[in-house]
Amino acid sequence: MQFITGRITYIGEKNIINKDNNQFSTIIFAIKKKMNKKIRNIAFECYGKLADKIDTLRLDDKIEVEYLIHSNKSKLGRWYTTLHAKSIEKVITIKKENINQQK
Repeated sequence: MQFITGRITYIGEKNIINKDNNQFSTIIFAIKKKMNKKIRNIAFECYGKLADKIDTLRLDDKIEVEYLIHSNKSKLGRWYTTLHAKSIEKVITIKKENINQQK
């Protein structure tokens, strides 16, 4: 499993999936992360309680995502990779102004 920290840039629409008499949520979200001096958007899929948790967060919230990488080969020989979020933790940041005011 991998970890990455970034700010939420996109939260998709929550969908409900019915499978074998079970029902669970799914959602796609993206974070922005500076990599090699460029801002990059990175999208993740998540399911169940984790999808419900993402639905409560807001754009620009800073989070740490634990994820798995999953790749599939298409019939035409092209590879597609999906990142599946396994856990999410909101990162609390304290601004310098608040630290100076406390002193």
